[in-house]
Amino acid sequence: MTLLRRKYLFYSLSLASGILAAFVVAIDVWINTTAIHDPHIFGVSLFIVGVIVHIILLIALNTKIGKDMVLGEFLDPSFRGIIIPRGKLLKYMIIAGVGNAISSMSYFFIISEVPDPSAIMPFTNLVTAYLVIGDLVTEKEKPSVVEIHSIFMIIFGAFLVTLSKGTIDPLGLLLVLGPMNMGTFIYIYAQKRARMIKIDEYHFDSINLRVWSLIFTAILFTTIMPFMIPLGQIVNACYVAITYFPLLAFDMIVTFLSYVLYIRALGLGKMSVVNALYSISVVVGLPITIILASLFPGVFLFPELTGVFGVIKVIGIIFVFLGMIALSLSEVTAYVFIKAKPRETQELIRNLLKIKGVEYISVTAGRYDYILRVKLRSLGKAYDNIVRELSRIDGISDFIWVSVLKEWERI
Repeated sequence: MTLLRRKYLFYSLSLASGILAAFVVAIDVWINTTAIHDPHIFGVSLFIVGVIVHIILLIALNTKIGKDMVLGEFLDPSFRGIIIPRGKLLKYMIIAGVGNAISSMSYFFIISEVPDPSAIMPFTNLVTAYLVIGDLVTEKEKPSVVEIHSIFMIIFGAFLVTLSKGTIDPLGLLLVLGPMNMGTFIYIYAQKRARMIKIDEYHFDSINLRVWSLIFTAILFTTIMPFMIPLGQIVNACYVAITYFPLLAFDMIVTFLSYVLYIRALGLGKMSVVNALYSISVVVGLPITIILASLFPGVFLFPELTGVFGVIKVIGIIFVFLGMIALSLSEVTAYVFIKAKPRETQELIRNLLKIKGVEYISVTAGRYDYILRVKLRSLGKAYDNIVRELSRIDGISDFIWVSVLKEWERI
């Protein structure tokens, strides 16, 4: 069993998913420029092939390689085989599918109808601001000043890197800030909630989550598309899916890996932080575009790197990296061991859970009665807040604070 420090694993997963996403964009551009020119046909055919490829991958990753291990555990240690979503899981999968379908339809409408999509696509980075609000609900904790500054440094940097000379179309901008970003927010939020559900003491794995959310997205997407494009184009999309199956399958395999890593990261940290780190894709996308534009000048456009726009892109890259460094250095994890007086256990647990920064509580037998796991972005703030709140709760006779220096988790 290979172990990695929890913080390093979180950042590795988030950044790796962003790097793979940059390659996905490059592959999409290649296919759209050289093979499938119609964005609607490209979108429908990609979903058709995507569902087939994802189901094949799910079955393949369910292959046993020992008495108690399956192949998928190398990608996600929580993977225990194929799971049919029910109850809350099914609800969140449907919600994720709806969000992704809304975002996907907005995306394909923008690239086909808006005169200059490159001028407004940088605004998709603002979805991280929506996720900060979502974190208030899921984490029950207000983001710290350091966290907000770091996140918006990354957002601003990503925006500068993708800035172009094009004119901003008001309708396109409205679609990005409205349906597209809201759809992405709903998709990520539902995945986060689904990821936190436990099945047999394991969190719902990222592999099943990705496959099922894509299946529901494809169902909704193909149901709505006949009302948006002629039936003939859908038939053409099916033909294109067969003709270019190997190329589209490769695209969806890389997409699958990117999303699996992204969803795993969601289980380790806040949505806003994961998405901010995921924005590394725009920074990595710059050298990838330069290399591909040099090799294939007729397919990829060489990015503007001279004059003012070149300086702006460099400043954007610096902002992204400074934001990521600030995030990585500010996180504090600690355990608080509590000795309690005899009293109503449920009431005490309710009071402890109300404390900002408390992730979960364990009831123990021994010298201490409760163990609290605390996670905040500032040691001084975390310690002062927790100590102040604990001193106000009746029934606590003693407690000690232990800061965590290093944590390890299975890769």
